[in-house]
Amino acid sequence: MIRQIHEIRNGRNHGPVKSYVSSSNLTDLNPFVLWDHFKMSNVKGTAGFDFHGHSGVATISYPQIGAIAHKDTGGHSGLLEAGGIQIMSAGSGVLHKETVHPDNKVADAFQLWVALPEDEHELGPVTYSTQQQEQLPVIEEAHSTTKVLVGRFNGKQSKALTPVDMTYLHIN
Repeated sequence: MIRQIHEIRNGRNHGPVKSYVSSSNLTDLNPFVLWDHFKMSNVKGTAGFDFHGHSGVATISYPQIGAIAHKDTGGHSGLLEAGGIQIMSAGSGVLHKETVHPDNKVADAFQLWVALPEDEHELGPVTYSTQQQEQLPVIEEAHSTTKVLVGRFNGKQSKALTPVDMTYLHIN
């Protein structure tokens, strides 16, 4: 699996990456294209991905430990703190970079890629939406806590804007 990810990323090793979506199960998971877990330990300074391009997808970043700084050629930038959610819809194309700011030399994040609908979204403008952890709805129940990252659950709605009708939850 790591070799496959290495080849997809043009031979650049970005640290330990575990991919949950691959070419073998891609058609079963449409519109989800990629779901990666990035975990880096003993990081000195910052790490990340320099400017690179996307088109026709939305990337949904969800850091668990550390923060992610974002900058793109659509004029969007910001710092996503741990526990928050960021959605960048690439539309017809964008270059962006992400700089990971570890916490105590550790960075841990998930990134979900979603194929944009073949309409005005796929060929449309770049959009960007961020909701920090304190802005996301949380549902406390007897044996679980559910954070609504995207979409709606149990009457609670996330304000994170996504071009695809979906629900993305973090359940403990």
